[in-house]
Amino acid sequence: MEFLAEVHVNLPGSLQGEELEDLRTRERARGKELWRAGVIKRIWKIPGKKDVLAVYEAADATALQETFETFPMYPYLDIDVYPLAGHALEKEPR
Repeated sequence: MEFLAEVHVNLPGSLQGEELEDLRTRERARGKELWRAGVIKRIWKIPGKKDVLAVYEAADATALQETFETFPMYPYLDIDVYPLAGHALEKEPR
């Protein structure tokens, strides 16, 4: 099942220096793992924001939640999720 996730990053101002860089490095590494595994199918940055839009593949909403919880930045993320359904136009030739 595919889900569109709108991820809002809310890092506290107290998180700085090496601690912040370490968190970003671990977050990027986890994202790459999920990308390579096909869990993250598409991903975009929203210009002018720290927010991200991504399409995830997961068996169900519980599996998606479990995936989100593996992100090192998870405690600082607000995530809006939209389950996706196919559209009839996709069945027609372009």
